[in-house]
Amino acid sequence: MYGETATPAEISDLPDTTQVQTEVTPQMIPLSLKKILCVGLVSIEFSLR
Repeated sequence: MYGETATPAEISDLPDTTQVQTEVTPQMIPLSLKKILCVGLVSIEFSLR
């Protein structure tokens, strides 16, 4: 589930930030936060190892 939603979301979020935010404002906030948290946790785990 994360892989399917992460790929199109990141691609559409990078080029069209304003359009995505205006279309889906409440959903982008938690999605971006979750992505940042997941990426942060993964990077921390890799850096520790």
